[in-house]
Amino acid sequence: MIEHCNMIRGLVPKERLLEWTVEDGWEPLCAFLGKEIPAEPFPHANASGGEYEKKERAAGLQWLLAALRNVSIIVALAAMAGIYVRQR
Repeated sequence: MIEHCNMIRGLVPKERLLEWTVEDGWEPLCAFLGKEIPAEPFPHANASGGEYEKKERAAGLQWLLAALRNVSIIVALAAMAGIYVRQR
């Protein structure tokens, strides 16, 4: 990451480069872009309404269901193999 940032610093002219973090807020970003500072405060939280977390939980649940299905198939095959061996 540090190497990448240093490479960008070397490639982009200073007047066209803004080194900014979210903690800096609106002021440096708006000044750099030549825009007025918005009236609303800078957002400091994910305003997605938890959509990302919902998708993550759904993906985790899908993975768990697939894993359980695979385990069930393996257990069933092992049981059938055991029955087959006992019958011989």
